[in-house]
Amino acid sequence: MVVHDADQESSVALASTASDAAHLRNLNALYAGMLHSLRGPVNAISMNLELLRVTREDETDTAARKRDLRCIDQIGKEVARLTALVEAVGEQLAPDDGGWQPVDLAQLLRDLELLVAAQARSQRVTLHITAPDEPVLVNGRRRELQRTLLGLLAIRLRPMQDGGQLTATLEIGEQQALLSIRTAEHEAADGQESLPTLEWAACVATRHGGSVVVKPPDDAGSCVQFRLPRTKAGDAAVRE
Repeated sequence: MVVHDADQESSVALASTASDAAHLRNLNALYAGMLHSLRGPVNAISMNLELLRVTREDETDTAARKRDLRCIDQIGKEVARLTALVEAVGEQLAPDDGGWQPVDLAQLLRDLELLVAAQARSQRVTLHITAPDEPVLVNGRRRELQRTLLGLLAIRLRPMQDGGQLTATLEIGEQQALLSIRTAEHEAADGQESLPTLEWAACVATRHGGSVVVKPPDDAGSCVQFRLPRTKAGDAAVRE
């Protein structure tokens, strides 16, 4: 089934409002998962700092200094993880830049993985996100595409409150970039509650020359596909 946007003239404003509401709802669920995820790094920082303090007070030999370095290294890793998570949240809250430009969907998907992974961990969902190493460029509005992909990932993840598996695979076609988001059949998106996000995604895809396709469930599960035409660096056209 191809998800079509309704009459462009009469529904864009309504779809935009519905998308904003759906986006906030998706973010609420994601932020709950992120708060759970933030406790681990903060606790690790506190514990390692205390260990470092005790070590420095009680020991001054070479072995102690090596332990200190290991502690500092662990603190650095946790702080980097915490910083990346905060930056990912800030990226979602930033205003829309509004400009059309080449957008790397592969990098966009990797950036979103950090946000979605926090919620997945809190729901005991196994998350597999795969993207090519090379850039997968499309011509579009980066913030709009970012929010659309986040919404599609969120509506597939939200129903899996008791665990499951979510797979998102970005593939390079001859002329298209194809993102397939798949879950097991019994973990399909939550019916009517997912429609505003799907309809807005269809509207965004249409404006970008692509489409959203909801595939019928099969033995491998249910699947939503987001398809956009590929472009090359320097080929972006200015659009109103």
